[in-house]
Amino acid sequence: MHHVYSSPLQPSSNTSFGVIQYTLLVGMLVALVAGGFLGPAEKTFAQNRVNRKHTKTSLGPFPKEVRDSAVISPDGRHLAYIKKADGKMQVVLDGNELPAFERIAALSFSPDSQQLAYVAGQAGEWFVVVGDRPQNRYSRVGQPVFSPDSQKLAYVALLPDQKRAVVVNNQPGNAWDEIFDGLLVWSPDGQQLAYGARQGEQWLVVAGEQQYGPYSYLGSATGLVWSGSGRLAFSVLEGGQWALIVDGQKLKTYDNLAEVVFSPEGKRLAYMAQSGQKWRVVLDGQEQPLFDALGEGTLMFSPDGKHLAYAARTGTKWLVVVDGLVPKNSYDSIGQMLFSPQGDRLAYVAQSEGRERVVMVRLSGQQAEHQEDRLWDAVGDGSLVFSANGRRFGYVARSGRARFVVVDGRRKARYDMVGYLTFTPDSRRFLYAATDAGRTFTIVDEAEAEARYQEIWLPPGKPLFVDPKKRQFHYIAVEKDTAFLVEEQID
Repeated sequence: MHHVYSSPLQPSSNTSFGVIQYTLLVGMLVALVAGGFLGPAEKTFAQNRVNRKHTKTSLGPFPKEVRDSAVISPDGRHLAYIKKADGKMQVVLDGNELPAFERIAALSFSPDSQQLAYVAGQAGEWFVVVGDRPQNRYSRVGQPVFSPDSQKLAYVALLPDQKRAVVVNNQPGNAWDEIFDGLLVWSPDGQQLAYGARQGEQWLVVAGEQQYGPYSYLGSATGLVWSGSGRLAFSVLEGGQWALIVDGQKLKTYDNLAEVVFSPEGKRLAYMAQSGQKWRVVLDGQEQPLFDALGEGTLMFSPDGKHLAYAARTGTKWLVVVDGLVPKNSYDSIGQMLFSPQGDRLAYVAQSEGRERVVMVRLSGQQAEHQEDRLWDAVGDGSLVFSANGRRFGYVARSGRARFVVVDGRRKARYDMVGYLTFTPDSRRFLYAATDAGRTFTIVDEAEAEARYQEIWLPPGKPLFVDPKKRQFHYIAVEKDTAFLVEEQID
């Protein structure tokens, strides 16, 4: 369930350097089970097994000791990890060993999955490596961040005089006393990079060639937020009050500010604001009702930009507000929220007395109606999914020790674990992965694949990858400590 905004948020202005801790991309099926529950399942329903046509391409050895450092490319086709050997460290990409260094951390694939960058240390210096090519050396460097179009790479570097500079494509920019939270944010088109910078006692926001400020502090809860159309929003502290700056213009001040979201086309703006001990959402300059708390990560526009939803708390009860309307339905807590691709439905997870259910809100009528599904022991965190046409819906759930997917309101077969649920682009079929008796496999509609593996890996938060042109899907499977790119035909 979500963290909440219910007390003042402190300004943050720290920049951290040094070896960045390895982050496990939680891609194993084990980590995507509903609620993370373990243990044997109830007896499964009888299933058809199909020997689907598939290919396996080796991605090299994948021993257990390297898996904590593993990352998977955004397209789900490449695997990289850090290997230790002879007192040094080296990156292994799709089975190919890259140059060794004393220290390595922070592996990052480009959005197009064609480049791999990471941080390396050698002889007391730090530098970013792109592929097998080291860049300039510095006292310290931060995590590399690719632009959305994969054409640029940026990171923060610590200079010999203890100043900081933002390096873009190996070219350092202006020197600053501090970079705000080490945070570098690219515009969606990849043409502009925004960051906060301190010179002396004053803070500026640098966005491409433009600078905003100076300001006393910048807000870490709001961060720097770009719209799809290139608008920029951030919060600043002046005189003990917080104000949102949008397109360089200062808006109304509040005791505190939190999340900021633009609508997909960039015309509408919503953010969370605190007055006294209460919180509210401000939408297009209009203040919405006050609440005791707002749910972190819940403020969202529908894909068509017509609707706004968020979770709010009154007293001890949580509810989901859609278009400013406070529903009768209230719960102990609210989990994942998801709009349909067409924006005419909103699904969310609600908990009552320790059990969870999915609630569906239909937005086509005059009054949004919150319709409750049946209660389960748990609903899988992040497992809600709509089909591309918005007509079908599914999620992962648990009842007792059994895990299963629920598709179009119907519970499917029970397994030890399930995850990676998705629909084909034509919305006709659903796919997911499951484990049973210690073996992992895929399922298309009601048919299990004959091929079985130790594990199936995908990037965090991603379902099975479906290629509509080839009528196939792919994933990374592990068998006998070797990783494979597996491509299965749907028909």
